[in-house]
Amino acid sequence: GNTLVMIDRNVYKQKVEDTLQTCGATIDPEFNFKSHVDEVRKLINGIKVVVKKVPAIKSILEPNPIPPRLYGMPKLHKPGVPMRPVVSFIGAPSYKLAKFVDRWIKAMVDVTSAYSVPNSVSLCESIRDIPTPPPNSVLVSFDVTSLFPKIPTKVTIDYIRQMLNNTLSPCPAVYEIVQLLSKCIKYNFCKFNDNYYKFPEGVGVPIGSPLGSLMGEAFLKKFEEDLFNSTYGGLEHIVYWRRYVDDVLCLWSGPIGALNDFLNH
Repeated sequence: GNTLVMIDRNVYKQKVEDTLQTCGATIDPEFNFKSHVDEVRKLINGIKVVVKKVPAIKSILEPNPIPPRLYGMPKLHKPGVPMRPVVSFIGAPSYKLAKFVDRWIKAMVDVTSAYSVPNSVSLCESIRDIPTPPPNSVLVSFDVTSLFPKIPTKVTIDYIRQMLNNTLSPCPAVYEIVQLLSKCIKYNFCKFNDNYYKFPEGVGVPIGSPLGSLMGEAFLKKFEEDLFNSTYGGLEHIVYWRRYVDDVLCLWSGPIGALNDFLNH
């Protein structure tokens, strides 16, 4: 943080384009931004259940929409200084809609996992509750590789639907908000160097998306529920497990070989 990086413009562009190619993004010369804006406006104006008042619907409309813009953040700690692709959605046609969907769902269900901590203070408090560690136990950390680009969107949206149905029972509001969520996730494109790029299905959620925290936390909550409710034998060696976003702190009491098996499980 607090670092100014100077890089040749052409080198910067090439690095970002290389990153886009790695992500499977392709230039779409036929993309019509005006048609996209019209589609999003029609979607918002068609909301009937989760928003009923016209002024509230108008507040979700972006008056002067602009395309999501891609920029690269240099990873100075890695060889070759590759770029981390970040998409700025501020001002995008579906930006305010996505923010609304995010707030609505989080107000209805708790998407955070029982193993998730919001900050270092909560982490310290939970560590104090750990009993005396078993002999020869080790403290290890895990990091989810490229979390947001690898979120399985369909699985995660289905899980969010399940949580909403469990809380509210199946109803028109759940159906409508899930449809809006699906549409916002589907609008997976950006603009860079005067070109429109479209990401392939399954890429996940771009870094910078207003739905990133919702989708990321819901996916990892499902992952942890599935993991700790499973019959996998390696779970007996986990004394402590807490996660902040995509970083996991784990106290492991088993042999190192079993830990490697656990990571590959």
